[in-house]
Amino acid sequence: MAVIPLDHPLAKRNAIEIDDLIDENFLMLPQGSFVSELTLSLCRKAGFSPRVTFTGKRAENIISLVARDAGVSLLMCKPAESLAGGKVALVPLEPATTSEVRLYLKRSAAYSQAVVSFIGFLPYRQLLQGGRMTSEAPQSS
Repeated sequence: MAVIPLDHPLAKRNAIEIDDLIDENFLMLPQGSFVSELTLSLCRKAGFSPRVTFTGKRAENIISLVARDAGVSLLMCKPAESLAGGKVALVPLEPATTSEVRLYLKRSAAYSQAVVSFIGFLPYRQLLQGGRMTSEAPQSS
């Protein structure tokens, strides 16, 4: 998701391409973070290196700086939506960029009820048990 100042010309669009941001100042999460590496990769594929003018550990700070016209950022959709609070425009990237999170569990471990509940909360889950895929949550002992 592109995080853009409300008064920016791109803020009113339904979607933007990464190369629409070629001349912008980028405010980024720390080097080596997933979002930072994804941003760099997307920019490289579009044929440019982003002009990074700020790097910070907290997405809240980045959103606050974007709201003050310090630049633009790319953040994951769910965190950006929860933090934006109407202070910035959130514009989807085209083509859409997605990520996948994987959780690996030891087969032989006994799981606490908290772990079992967490896995049950996940919207999509598949576990490899005994060489076969199952959608069942692990059992606690």
